[in-house]
Amino acid sequence: MRVMPRFLDLFMGELRRNRGKLLDLLVMSEDRLCIYRDLFFRYWNGFPEVGEFSGEVFAVDSSDGVVECKSGVSIHICRALGLSNSRREFRELKVSAFYSARRRNDFVVFRSRMREHVEHLVSLKCLGGYSGGSGDRVLLLDGSLYGRMAHLPRDSEISGYQGFMLDYIEVYSRFLREAREMGIPVVGVSKDSRSRILRGIILGHELERRLSLNPLGSRVEQEVLSCWSEIWKRPRNAVRRLNELSKVVSVPRWVREIFEEALVARPDVHLIMHLVREAGFTTPLLLGVPSPALDPLMYAFREGDLEAYVENNFSKALIEGGEEVFRRADRVLPLVFEYPAIFMFYYVPRKGDIPLRVDVPGWVLGCDMRVGDVEFHEVSFSEDRLLWVLSVLNGFYAGPKHYNVLLEEVDSKVKLRLRDLTNIYESVLMRELDMLIEHTRGVRRVRYP
Repeated sequence: MRVMPRFLDLFMGELRRNRGKLLDLLVMSEDRLCIYRDLFFRYWNGFPEVGEFSGEVFAVDSSDGVVECKSGVSIHICRALGLSNSRREFRELKVSAFYSARRRNDFVVFRSRMREHVEHLVSLKCLGGYSGGSGDRVLLLDGSLYGRMAHLPRDSEISGYQGFMLDYIEVYSRFLREAREMGIPVVGVSKDSRSRILRGIILGHELERRLSLNPLGSRVEQEVLSCWSEIWKRPRNAVRRLNELSKVVSVPRWVREIFEEALVARPDVHLIMHLVREAGFTTPLLLGVPSPALDPLMYAFREGDLEAYVENNFSKALIEGGEEVFRRADRVLPLVFEYPAIFMFYYVPRKGDIPLRVDVPGWVLGCDMRVGDVEFHEVSFSEDRLLWVLSVLNGFYAGPKHYNVLLEEVDSKVKLRLRDLTNIYESVLMRELDMLIEHTRGVRRVRYP
């Protein structure tokens, strides 16, 4: 007699109870698609004929592992690899030891930032290591260039590393600056982007378009647009104001639908997959200072009150590092606004593929602006340079399961697997320290030096 797998009956019951909610998340309704359809295709471009790329490309990725000791100490091992299509390599590795964070999420964030930081360090090595042969030079990073600019400059919450974000900003700024000086394009490729920037821009244009077709009167339209300007930074306040306006005047249902759609955490890739079935790419959008993440820093910078910002956001770093933290912060934090502006677009290599998010510094497409200078997302760019970037990406594409073979290869080479952490790194650690490493109760392995 065949026995039903344990818990399967409960699973099926939950699926049936939540079927509507699941379908709402997985499948966009026609009403919601209609909000985007008219304007979306202004931003969508069929995949063009691109030339064959010739040159040297370094792909950079990282991995990490943690040894959690019974004494409450965490030993974080983080490594990064730069691998070129000419088979040359550059390596970087950092070991951080500290008492375990009180909140697990603080540790998760620190690990993520450290992996990126080590990638920036090895990327600097790659910039200085390109061969002198003919052809173009490119550096591929796994992840978003813009997302790395949006991290909050503040205490890391990891003992001994409270001021780590100052190191992060300083090295990332140097890497991007040297890439610009050497004329080596940096391309960030994200295969699982959660960005909603494109959606927000289309929704804003759609709201303005419908208001022009269905005038509500200047005072009402002004108030609606004022509410819209708050929707991304203070959504509760925006909705409250719209509800109060609805009590005084008649606000059309379509206005509320656009506001409701803006509040849904639907990523851009979800929208693209529902609207297009062909290879292509979205028109690049220029991104400035990440908001609202860096609004407090920008306010302090503009008001000349950087010292108060440091006191409020690096209070623990100040305890660890003293007055030197003030001096470093005064020099490093302004670098955030010197980052190059970033062009972002989505790229679908072949029909039916999952969209990839691509970030490139503005200068790569002919716009030499800093993030602090950006006022508009939609600016002119070099189409020839965009086709060149697409040729680079297309040159390493090998089908739906292999979006970039060079990034995949560096990922496989740099990945720190549990068996390596256990059999190699822990053994060396114990030998060098001449002591036994005993793990926390949740880790069922004990090794002796």
